[in-house]
Amino acid sequence: MHTNSMNLTAKTLRAGTWLFGHTAIARVGGLIKTIIIARILTPAQFGVFGIATLALNLLETFSETNIDQALIQRPKLTESDITTAWYIGIVRGFIIGIVLFLAAPLISQFFREPNAVIYIQMIALAPVIRNFSNPKINLYRRKLDFKKEFTLKSITTAIEVISGVAFSLWTRSPWGLVASLIAGAIADVVSSFILMPKLTISWPNRASAVSLLRFSGWLWGSSILSYLVNEGDDIVVGKLLGTTQLAFYQNAFKVSSLPATQITGIASQAIYPAFSSIQTDKSRLVRAFKKSLYATIGITLMVSLGIILFAQPLTLLILGPQWLAVIPALKVLTIYGIVRSVATVAGPIIKALDRPDIITKFAFFRLVVLAICVYPLTQRYGIVGTSWAVVFSTLIPQPYLIVQMKKLLA
Repeated sequence: MHTNSMNLTAKTLRAGTWLFGHTAIARVGGLIKTIIIARILTPAQFGVFGIATLALNLLETFSETNIDQALIQRPKLTESDITTAWYIGIVRGFIIGIVLFLAAPLISQFFREPNAVIYIQMIALAPVIRNFSNPKINLYRRKLDFKKEFTLKSITTAIEVISGVAFSLWTRSPWGLVASLIAGAIADVVSSFILMPKLTISWPNRASAVSLLRFSGWLWGSSILSYLVNEGDDIVVGKLLGTTQLAFYQNAFKVSSLPATQITGIASQAIYPAFSSIQTDKSRLVRAFKKSLYATIGITLMVSLGIILFAQPLTLLILGPQWLAVIPALKVLTIYGIVRSVATVAGPIIKALDRPDIITKFAFFRLVVLAICVYPLTQRYGIVGTSWAVVFSTLIPQPYLIVQMKKLLA
């Protein structure tokens, strides 16, 4: 048992190293892209693109199947499961694209930003393309082997950065950001079929589809609630304060979340397959969870404090002097990242033990708190008030999550 535990720990650490590598490349690439484009575009232009991505994220969330999570959790994975998952993803991509294209004028009208229509319609291509990606990547995720994913994501990131910067320099408009999104989707699909095993094309299996979607049902509800929590603040800011303040808020969120969400995101991706592989061994599961929790919170806390202390030089370095207005919101949102790390680490073990309903209920409590706080705080204190509403939405429901975790691991 001790040897198995050590092997699992070693595999998880190795997986975390590869995940950290490709996430670091993605973040550094995104940082380079942001540093350059933030000096080319105005905050208002960033805000127009922000509206387009809000709309895309909304539809992607409401159509989320969480099929990848279901494939990883399954005790036995068949070729039929993988093929069926691919078809489900393709149908989902076309639905998102068509709805987003048709809804673009209404979305633009809601935010009182007519210039956003064409960008929203072009962004609609991205989900259609990306959902053709080879789902056999999940065979490697199940085995905690993220080496190929590191290569795939590195290629995608490089294409996104090059295309985004090049088109931004050429057009001096949000078209550079749109081109980055579409080029990244194309690179992701092409790379997945080059790097992953050949996908066997056959008719989808109805029984497999029902089984996969059954598991993801609760996670789908959680995804919708999470969107309303994670993007509801952006919607309120865009509606009440306009596109320039939306750009300030979104970039403050982006900078503040670089360490916290990426550290916890890497941990979550690495430990979910590990937890799933030992889901029947409660004592090992508890030990693995505690190690992951303490390590993640410790690192997140240390790095987040650094961002709070050095907010001004970081803003000048990453975004430039025209973005200094983000600093007050940036500091508050960094606190949110610290609190969020607890819930992010809890998610994988909850899913591994087949209790996704807990995640959905926690997301519902977060949404209730946000709905109560976000409008009055934003109206009174601007994006700083929005930031505090986000902190409260994660902090206040934490006792529920802690109680459920204790019951689950008892």
